[in-house]
Amino acid sequence: MLPKSIGKLSKLKLLLLQFNNLEGFLPPSLMTCTGLTELNMGFNNLEGNISELNFSRLNKLSKLDLGKNHLTGIIPISLYSCKYLKAIWLNINDLEGEIQPGILSLKFLSFLSSSRLVIIE
Repeated sequence: MLPKSIGKLSKLKLLLLQFNNLEGFLPPSLMTCTGLTELNMGFNNLEGNISELNFSRLNKLSKLDLGKNHLTGIIPISLYSCKYLKAIWLNINDLEGEIQPGILSLKFLSFLSSSRLVIIE
């Protein structure tokens, strides 16, 4: 489990914790790590509603990997404010809903991996 105080690491650029058998929820304070360029927490046992996370302050984020966890909810619209996102892995979770047209604002996005989601126009 990540400590709630992780949000104090505003200069943190890379958080690579894949394949660590992490459990629990992603702390909302993680969304205040404004220096993050890469967040990789794939292949863990994280849970919780991803819709409750506000990605709007992570404006330097270029890679997001939350694949192979137990996350629920819909892709938050705030994720589309991460203008430099190049790759998003959200596959093998329990996400639902639709990919919103706001994804078109991600001009650098070249890779998107999700499952059981629908793109609407």
